[in-house]
Amino acid sequence: MDHKQYRKALAKLDLTQAAAGEMFGVGARTSRRWVSGKAKVPPMVAMLLELMISKRIKLELNIPVSAERPQAERRVWTFQAKQAVHAME
Repeated sequence: MDHKQYRKALAKLDLTQAAAGEMFGVGARTSRRWVSGKAKVPPMVAMLLELMISKRIKLELNIPVSAERPQAERRVWTFQAKQAVHAME
């Protein structure tokens, strides 16, 4: 996957560069480098994005906010399928 394909994949999944970076554990800066072509998109990142697109999996990020201890809060990633899964007959 090249940087143009990466950018298109993020658009299809309605992901920001920052959200994608967080999802892959690399941060927004690395995701921006992938978009600009300054760094190569890792094969596993490409595979996951292609899988998410093919299975219509959408990412939602829920970040509980605590004014007292924001650093201690955990980020919870929830994947939701846009397409209903039908039981095999």
